[in-house]
Amino acid sequence: MQMQVVTPERSVVRGVTIKAVVVPSVEGYLGVLPRHAPMVATLKPGIVRYKQDNHYYLMAVSGGFLEVSENQVTLLVDRAEPAHEINISEARQYYDQMLGASQNKGDPSFDEEEALMNLELARARLKAAEANQEGNRRQSH
Repeated sequence: MQMQVVTPERSVVRGVTIKAVVVPSVEGYLGVLPRHAPMVATLKPGIVRYKQDNHYYLMAVSGGFLEVSENQVTLLVDRAEPAHEINISEARQYYDQMLGASQNKGDPSFDEEEALMNLELARARLKAAEANQEGNRRQSH
């Protein structure tokens, strides 16, 4: 099946043939295999894992939508970063920053829902980068 991942700024993945994909939906993680029934799902921040050839790839995504139709998987998200593009030290720093911001409830402009979404995305970016780094270490040994 074909997959594409689109953000307002760019097509992160376009026309890639995959064997499977797992996405973070608001209902929990969903798996999609070839010839899956048509569906639409709301995504939350998390890690997308997809299999291309015999390799698994990770990508951190923000909230958005998944559409499955006619062996085509489309993710429309605000942000998407393939794990190999994420700088792990920057991801750690951003996570720490978002963790602090999520606890700043005394600020009158504090938006708890936005703070939690940002924290979930920061966590997904960090986990994806760490998992990618660990996978690279295993392959080089």
